[in-house]
Amino acid sequence: MGLINIYSYIHAIIYGIPLGLAFLIGGFKALKEFKSEYLIKVECSIVDIKDTIVKTDIKSFNYVAIKASNGNMYYVGANKIKDYLNNIQYKNKPVVMWHLNTDKSRYIVMQFFADGKYYMKNYKTPYWIAYIFIILGIITFSSALAYVIKHPEELRFKKKK
Repeated sequence: MGLINIYSYIHAIIYGIPLGLAFLIGGFKALKEFKSEYLIKVECSIVDIKDTIVKTDIKSFNYVAIKASNGNMYYVGANKIKDYLNNIQYKNKPVVMWHLNTDKSRYIVMQFFADGKYYMKNYKTPYWIAYIFIILGIITFSSALAYVIKHPEELRFKKKK
């Protein structure tokens, strides 16, 4: 038995088991948050729209800024609801929008429903992130726990049989 085996055993106890538990807790917490109010539904009417360009260091993005009857501004990708805004008189018509539950200063619309039709319904909640964390947690926790249970002699300087 050498120092490396003792280090491996202590490494499994100190890092492996807590990291596996952290992955599991994070995965289940993310899954719970995704299932709760991830998209917020807003029923209102459109007061005004205008084209907006948001520039970053690398690229510029075209958005349609929608001023709703509740006083908030909502932002939609310019090409996503162009059909609705170009073909129909939009003012004072009821619409239903779903926006992300993130930054309150900028509402990004992910789904848009008007006149009995979905104009944007391609958003899928990213459950895969939570599932990856849960799988990593199960693998890390179970392998570290199995190593600790199977090789307790490495901490006591006993030879393997």
